[in-house]
Amino acid sequence: RGFSQDRFLDKGSALINLELRYPIWRRFGGIIGVDAGRVFASYRNFTFNNWNLSPVAGLRFYMNNFVVRADLGISSETIGFYLNFGHIF
Repeated sequence: RGFSQDRFLDKGSALINLELRYPIWRRFGGIIGVDAGRVFASYRNFTFNNWNLSPVAGLRFYMNNFVVRADLGISSETIGFYLNFGHIF
């Protein structure tokens, strides 16, 4: 979330998303976490070295049928703000 869309493109990719979700007040909640990822020309070149990291923080508004998400991702290149609906899981 802290990098521009399509910033890293190649034939293979790996992504890890860690979030801690917590209640704030009534239907409002928050998250803190980190996104990490890396692209590869081939999965044979996969390594855990030099992954790109982006700390994230966000607010959640929990409705009966869906979630409104406002997230802020920070990287060495930019800061991204995202407004979405629903969770990955």
